[in-house]
Amino acid sequence: MRSSDKVLILSQDYELFFGNSGSPERCLLEPTNALLECAVKHSLKITFYVDAGMLMKMRQLASSSRTLSRTLDQVSAQLRNIVSAGHEIGLHIHPHWQETRWTENGWDFSGTRYKLSQFSDSESESLVKDYHRVLADTCGHAPVSYRAGGFCTDSFSAISDCLFDLGVTVDSSVVPGAKLVDREKGFDFSDSPDIPNWRFDTDPEMAAADGRFVEVPISPVNLPVSYYWGRLLSRFTGRIPSGQFGDGSSKTFNRTEAVRRLLGLRRVAEMSIDLPKVYELARVSRNHTRSVVHIMGHPKLLANQSIDLLVKFIRQANISESQTVESFSRRVRTRPLAGQTRRR
Repeated sequence: MRSSDKVLILSQDYELFFGNSGSPERCLLEPTNALLECAVKHSLKITFYVDAGMLMKMRQLASSSRTLSRTLDQVSAQLRNIVSAGHEIGLHIHPHWQETRWTENGWDFSGTRYKLSQFSDSESESLVKDYHRVLADTCGHAPVSYRAGGFCTDSFSAISDCLFDLGVTVDSSVVPGAKLVDREKGFDFSDSPDIPNWRFDTDPEMAAADGRFVEVPISPVNLPVSYYWGRLLSRFTGRIPSGQFGDGSSKTFNRTEAVRRLLGLRRVAEMSIDLPKVYELARVSRNHTRSVVHIMGHPKLLANQSIDLLVKFIRQANISESQTVESFSRRVRTRPLAGQTRRR
């Protein structure tokens, strides 16, 4: 790759909402198809981090529910089409599915544990093996990269040997500089390196020159305080942003994090094509200096303007190449670790 080339990595967390789950048609199938059409038109490669716990739960209950059986067939077919089109399927773990219930009103997430760190080490390893297997069986291809649900990487050391033994040697969970204060689903990447990639052993934030894993972080962006006021208002009122594909809603943050955001004390977030974060891409593209930009998102949070603004960003930022997380990580294994820049 020439020094003047700019690489785009685009990843999507393929999952339902944690709250009011929303419909698979609106949250998964329709927006993903729109994104795949864009990928064909603009020669993009995408990594889809598939919520494997969702797949497993659907498999377990499909025989007793025509609705779930039909949904499982539709989702499985879409995932196989993703693989056949040359995109990547990655392992995404939200362990709350272990305790989620299917009712006449849909999915009931109440009382479930959100993070892997809330499970024992042996439970976590068993869960990782089961989720990896069901994802490989569904897609016909074993995943080699991983993203922690909610970016909660605090359990990585407990599952690192299991992941490595399964051939999952790439992580993409870190957003350098980002922080979320929440007892149930918090994270803190304040001290993470802010470079396109690095190697590590058991802690994705701690670079190690001979590490057995590769980290491909999501590019950070500084959001204005006005963004948080608008977003928090939407969360508290349950209002869905205009044009959004997904028809569900997320669980609200706790009061501490809400105050931090309203006061502008948490400015760093992931670069994303989700509504309404996608509107920040126009601002970022004008001052874009990164040689590698990793933009993530969720099909459930996309809108047609998400795709339009992504295409505009690619043009304005002079992107010359599109890579999956896995294909980009191969480069790291063939060269020494880059110099580290740590956030202060």
